Amino acid sequence: MFKNFSKFLIIVVTFTGLFSAEGPVLVIRGARIYTLDGPVIENGMLVIEGSKIKAVGVNLTIPPNAKIIEANGYEIVPGYINVGSQVGITEIGSISATQDANELGSFLPQIYTATAVHADSEHVAVTRADGITMGGALPGVRSSTRGFGGGGPVISGHASISQFSGWTGEQLVYRKAVGLVINWPEVSTSTFDFTTMARRNRPFNEVKAEVDKNVAAIQDWFDKGRHYASLKANNLITPINRDLKLEGMIDVVEGREPVLIFADSPSEIKSAVEFSLKNKIKMVLLGAYEADKVKDLLKKNDIPVVLGPTWSLPPNEDAPYDYSMKMPSVLFNAGIRTAIASFGEEFARRLPQQAGTASAYGLPKEEALKMISKNPAEIFGLGEVGTLTVGKVANFVIFEGDALEPRSKVHAVYIQGQEMSLANKQNKLYEKYLNRIK
Repeated sequence: MFKNFSKFLIIVVTFTGLFSAEGPVLVIRGARIYTLDGPVIENGMLVIEGSKIKAVGVNLTIPPNAKIIEANGYEIVPGYINVGSQVGITEIGSISATQDANELGSFLPQIYTATAVHADSEHVAVTRADGITMGGALPGVRSSTRGFGGGGPVISGHASISQFSGWTGEQLVYRKAVGLVINWPEVSTSTFDFTTMARRNRPFNEVKAEVDKNVAAIQDWFDKGRHYASLKANNLITPINRDLKLEGMIDVVEGREPVLIFADSPSEIKSAVEFSLKNKIKMVLLGAYEADKVKDLLKKNDIPVVLGPTWSLPPNEDAPYDYSMKMPSVLFNAGIRTAIASFGEEFARRLPQQAGTASAYGLPKEEALKMISKNPAEIFGLGEVGTLTVGKVANFVIFEGDALEPRSKVHAVYIQGQEMSLANKQNKLYEKYLNRIK
């Protein structure tokens, strides 16, 4: 009996030793490394141990038994983060059964997109192959219908952040809740009537009354949320009086979770900022097509901004054609923390080129890279990713050429120190039809 126990003990100790090890060591050398928390490192070395960054620099000591990858002429950047990718909750735009971003109702603080993330989405591999290692799922995004009369819930639920590596939705979800999404009431007298397929103008007084009603309703939800949080803190919530909608407000009203407010025009942005200051809540501005017109307000109150694609039409007929292309540079020069997102899955993979366009229109390259890696990580509280810093998670991309150039090839994508497959539906179709009978 003692002999069998000894064998069991040896097995336990052996397996404990295996699981406590740091993991295999990977050394990538010869590349230009954009750490984004310091200067660019030419002919640098990146050392990965297990899932973490062990060292980064020049002429580092190579650990024994390390796997070495030569990367002369390549660029290494932190894994890109598209906080509005919608990957995992939407699939085919024309098929409603594959869309899980919207729910019925106007006020839905109990909704969490994390519960709907679909790991088998074809968009995961497609988006990852272009260097995007993490993406956000936003409920009820209004900006996708902008120009057609708004739409979507007012309070649409909690956004989540996924890491594009895993077999199940639970494995993909990196942060269950990173903010409560609010589509700020839009002051627009022109709407698109789909029954007549024509624009319809509404009286300003009618629109203003509707906007004021919705703003008052948002305030009411926050007031009720604070009251409910107080009751729960005093153990006065029972199975009988529990309210799931108000449960979804607690982390926001108590300051643990920000509000992500979609607002575009100067009047909408000002109203949203005033609301956040009045209620003493953390605010992140999303969309922000005309943020440049209120940049002083945003800077004064330290409101971070997540812009939509730089490949966007101007907000009105009087704006210059490159209005959206220059916006990241304008906000950067104003000292406003800014990120770029796609706010849709269709072109989520084109995030690097959106940032590249911003770089072509006045934004320094390193700042453009930060807007799709470091900045979104900081804005959404993902402190362990976003830069190539010792101790952080090894999420990074190796490019054969300029990391923001559309013609550059992605050589490799690493998530948690593991190399990801670049195979996806699009390149499989490319290879299939490349050799079709002519």
